[in-house]
Amino acid sequence: MEYAKPKTSMPRLESVNILRIIGAILITVYHMDFQSAGIQPVKQLFLGSGNFSVALFIVISGFLNAYNDKIDRVSFRGIVANTKKRVSKVYPLHIVSLLAVLAYKFVTHSFESTDGIALPLNVLLLQGFVPIRSIYYSFNKLSWYLTLYLLFSIIEIPLVYVIKRMKVSKRFVLFVCIVAVELIWITIFQDSSNVHWFCYVCPWFRTLDYVLGVIAGSVFVDYGLNIKAKIQNKPAVLYYIGLLVLIFACIASKTVIPKEYYKVFYSISCCCCLYICALLPLKASPSVVKCIGLMGLYSFDWYLIHQIVIGVITQVIKNELLAFAVVIICTAIAVLVWEKLYSLFKKATSRLSTKNAG
Repeated sequence: MEYAKPKTSMPRLESVNILRIIGAILITVYHMDFQSAGIQPVKQLFLGSGNFSVALFIVISGFLNAYNDKIDRVSFRGIVANTKKRVSKVYPLHIVSLLAVLAYKFVTHSFESTDGIALPLNVLLLQGFVPIRSIYYSFNKLSWYLTLYLLFSIIEIPLVYVIKRMKVSKRFVLFVCIVAVELIWITIFQDSSNVHWFCYVCPWFRTLDYVLGVIAGSVFVDYGLNIKAKIQNKPAVLYYIGLLVLIFACIASKTVIPKEYYKVFYSISCCCCLYICALLPLKASPSVVKCIGLMGLYSFDWYLIHQIVIGVITQVIKNELLAFAVVIICTAIAVLVWEKLYSLFKKATSRLSTKNAG
C-alpha cells in the first residue's frame, strides 16, 4: 500500500508532556464547581484556563505533527491511512463516553429535542460543524473537539508537506497573515449572537491555530534542535518556573485584552510556550520521565472525559445515582486499560510479523 508518511528517527520531546499535563489540569480546574465548595475566588484565577488549554492542545498537535512527520509525497491513500490511524486512537473512548451519557439521559429522562439529530453527528464526529449549542455540546460536551481532531488528521499530510518546503521567511509571513486573519475573524463575529461557536468551536477558525502549531514545529526542526543540543547540560529548573509564570500570565491576560481578542494572544502564547518547553531538557530519573510520559500520553483522553468524571463525582458526593456513577468510572478506566493492552498487542503482532518475514 502506498503510504505518504514514513516513520522518522527524530528524538522524542519528553518535555512537551509537561505542557500536555498542564493543559489537562487547567481545563479540569476550569470546569470544577468552586462555587458549591465555597471557594469561588479560585475560579476567578482560572477564568481563561479553559480557552488556553484548548488552544494549547491544538497547537501541540500541529507542532508535533510537523516535528515527527517526514513526508516525501502526498497521496490520497496516505491521507486516508493517516486519518484512520489517528481517529482509531480516540474513537473507542468517544463511543464509550457517548454510551455512558446516553445511559445517564435514559435513567434521568433528560433527553433533549435535538438529541435525535446530534447522535448520528456524534458518531460521525461531525457535531462541531453545526453552529447550534445543543448539538455541538450534546452528550459529552468536550467531544466537539473530535471534529477538529478529524479535520486535522485529514489535512495533516498535505499541510505539513507544503509548509516544510517553504522558506523560513515565507513561513514567518504566513504566521503573521494567519494571526491577521484571526483578528479579522474575531472583529467580524465578536458581536454575533453565536460568538461562542464562531470564535471558540468553529473548526475552520480553530484550523488556523493548528497551522500556527505546524509552522512553529517546522521552524523548530530547522533551528530548535541545534539550540536544544547546546543547552542540554544547563540547569532547567528556573526555565520551567519561568514557563509556568508565563503560562499563568497569559491566562490572566483575558481580563486585560478586550472582548474575544485574547484568544489570538493565547494562540501566539501557546506557540511560544511550546517552543520554549521543547528546547528544555527533562532531567529526571527514568521512572519519573516514564511517569510523566504516561501522564502526557493519557492527558488528551482525560481531556475528553474529565467533565463526565467530574459530573459523576458530583453525583457521588450528593449521594445520587451512586451505583450508576461507579459503573461509568469503571467503564472509563476499563477503556483506558483496554487501549493500552490493545497498543501492546499491536506491537507484539507487528514484531511477530517482522520476525516471520525475516
